[in-house]
Amino acid sequence: MNGKKIVSAALLLGIIALAVLVGVSLRDSSVVSAETPVVTIPAEGWDCYEDLTMWARVCSTEKVTGTLSLIRDGQVVSSRSITLSEGCTKPGKDPHFTRIAQPGVYSIRFEGPNGIVANSSTINIQEENIRHCMPTRTPTRTATPSPTPTTTATPSATPTNTPTTSATPSATPTPPMTLITATPTNPPVTLTPPVTPPPPPPPRNSRSFLGVLCQGCPGSASATLFVGGTEVETREFRPNHEGWPGVVFSFRHHVPWSVRIRVNLPPLPRSSGEDWALLLWEGVEPCSYRWLSNNEFEFTVAPGHNRQPPWDVQLVDRSNTLWAQTHCYTP
Repeated sequence: MNGKKIVSAALLLGIIALAVLVGVSLRDSSVVSAETPVVTIPAEGWDCYEDLTMWARVCSTEKVTGTLSLIRDGQVVSSRSITLSEGCTKPGKDPHFTRIAQPGVYSIRFEGPNGIVANSSTINIQEENIRHCMPTRTPTRTATPSPTPTTTATPSATPTNTPTTSATPSATPTPPMTLITATPTNPPVTLTPPVTPPPPPPPRNSRSFLGVLCQGCPGSASATLFVGGTEVETREFRPNHEGWPGVVFSFRHHVPWSVRIRVNLPPLPRSSGEDWALLLWEGVEPCSYRWLSNNEFEFTVAPGHNRQPPWDVQLVDRSNTLWAQTHCYTP
């Protein structure tokens, strides 16, 4: 009987030890498999919605919940909770902050669990930027006329009674004159100054489209869009309906922006003396072009811009003497 109890106790201790080992293994595997998300803010800016609005493009490698804060001159002025999915938010949309009413140096910061912190670049918001985004209001004014003075009649002197000569002389007195106050008959006049119509408000919900063709570019070439000095996105060239490699960018804005496009080329062969370079066509004549520095060109885009035809870039071997003779340069 005692032997059976010893065997049962040993069996029970073995089961408990096995359960402890399984729990430790599961805990260690969960610790190893957990990864800390990487959060970045690659782009930020401001735009006009109902008021001046700061927006940010926030990217995360995994789903994570944290706090998104608006910073002015180093101080938190507004914050809210946000859940990021894997990938990036769209520029100009959520997440954003509204009603920026004071000038200053602004930035956006994300704070998550386990010490995750991401900060945007700073943007200097000035008073004229805020006034540009304020709703247009037409003031009405009514001029207050000056009061019309009351005219009071000045009585004439009372004449001296002249006695009438008769058999029985008697003097008849003349009654005194009554003072009469003049009452104006014209009503007050309200002066209405001429109203100057306000300037038209900037267009809302305006989207610009920017097209670029790259003649002679290899299939792995791409183009990068910069808006206001901030990199927005990179897209690879794809053949259009005519077979030329092309790309189209689009973004929404309500004020003119400085835009820069950079063409990214893969390594090109130079073993046989080729001298590859990019040019931007500015007309239809053989010499209506300019060579690009650092494969970039810059321009200003107004709201609602739609470039037709697109910008035409061409990859050229400058060492080709025949092409040089017909296109106005010396190789």
